[in-house]
Amino acid sequence: MKIAIACDHGALALKEAVKAHLTARGMECVDFGTFTKDSCDYPDFARPAAEAVASGACERGIVLCTTGIGVSITANKVHGIRCALLSDPVSARLTREHNDANMMALGAGFVGELLALEIVALNLFFVIVCGMSADGVALASILTQYLSSVLILIALVRTKDAYGVRPKCIRLHRDKLAPLLTLCCSAGLQNAIFAVANLFIQAGVNRFDALMVEGNSAAANADGLIYDVMAAFHTACASFIGQNYGAGNRDRVRRTYWISLSYSFAAGAVLGLSLVFFGRGFLALFTDSAEVAAAGMHRLCIMGFSYAISAFMDCTIAASRGLGRCVVPTIIVVLGSCVFRVIWVYTIFASVGTIASLYLLYPVSWTLTAGAEMVYFFYLYRKVFRNPAKPATV
Repeated sequence: MKIAIACDHGALALKEAVKAHLTARGMECVDFGTFTKDSCDYPDFARPAAEAVASGACERGIVLCTTGIGVSITANKVHGIRCALLSDPVSARLTREHNDANMMALGAGFVGELLALEIVALNLFFVIVCGMSADGVALASILTQYLSSVLILIALVRTKDAYGVRPKCIRLHRDKLAPLLTLCCSAGLQNAIFAVANLFIQAGVNRFDALMVEGNSAAANADGLIYDVMAAFHTACASFIGQNYGAGNRDRVRRTYWISLSYSFAAGAVLGLSLVFFGRGFLALFTDSAEVAAAGMHRLCIMGFSYAISAFMDCTIAASRGLGRCVVPTIIVVLGSCVFRVIWVYTIFASVGTIASLYLLYPVSWTLTAGAEMVYFFYLYRKVFRNPAKPATV
C-alpha cells in the first residue's frame, strides 16, 4: 500500500517515527515534507498529500501538525478527501465505521509517539493485512486500549513519585466503595443517555436531504468546543461545593453554585452568539459549499441562543453531586434528556416535520430538565444544612 505522509515543523519528529514504522512493515510512504525544523506553513505540505490521495496516486494519507487541526482542515478542502483528526483508538474506530475516512490527522502536541504508532499500526494491520475493514478498526481499538492501559500501569508502578502506584499498599475500603461507584456510574450513565438521545435526533436529521445532513455535521463541530469550555465551570462547581460541604460552609456552597452558573452561562452565551453572527466563517473551516454552510446555519442560529440554557442543567447536576447525591439527578436527566427527546421526535417533529422543530427540542429539553434539577438541588441544599450530617466520603 502507498501512503502519503506530510507534516509541518511542529510534527517532524512524529512524522519520521510514523514513516519509519510503516516502512519497516513494507508500506511505501510518499513523503511530501517538511524535512527540516524550520518554521513553515502546514498547507504547503498537507494539501499536496491530500491531492495525491484524491487522485489515486496514494491509497491512504497521514498528515501531522502540532494540534492536527490545521492539517485536517486543509486536507478536507480537497474534493474526495475524508480526513479524520484522531487522538485515540475509539475515534479511529468510529471514523472508519461511519465516515469511511481515507486520511488521518495526528497532533504531535497531543498524541505521543507510542499512541500514534498504536493507532496507525493496529488499524493498518487489521484493515489491510486481515481485510477486516471496520471490524478490524474496532478490534484494533480494543487491543490498543488494553495495551495503553498496561503501559500506563507499568509506568505508574515504576515511578517513585507521589502519584505512583504501590501494589503492596492497595486495599479495598468497603465504606468508600459504594459512594464512589454511585458517583462514577451515574456520571457514566448520564453521558450514555445523551449519546442514546442524540441517535434519535440524528435519525430525524437523516430524513432531510444530503445538504442538510452535511450542514448539520459541520455545525455540530461547535458542540464540543462550547461544551468543553462550559464543562470546566461545572467541574469546578462540583469540586468546590464538595469541599465546602465537607467543611460545613453553607454560604460558600451557595456562592460557589451561583458563581459557577454565572460563568458557565456567560461562556455559553458569548460563544453561542458568536456563532450566530460569525457562523458562516466557522462553517467555512469544514466546507467550501455555500449551500452546506446555509444548511448548517439553521442549527447554529438555534443552538447559538440555546447553549447558555444548558448551563442551568449541567451546573446544577454538578452541584447536587458536590453535595453527595447522584441518583436523583441522573433519573431527572433520563426523563428530561432522553425520554422527553424521544417523545418529541415521534410527536412534535413527526407532526411539524421542519428542521427547526427538531433543533428546538434541545432548548426545550434543557429548560425542563434544568427546572427539575434546580428544584431538587435547592430542596437538597436546605435539607443537608438544616439537618447537618457527616458527608458521604468518596
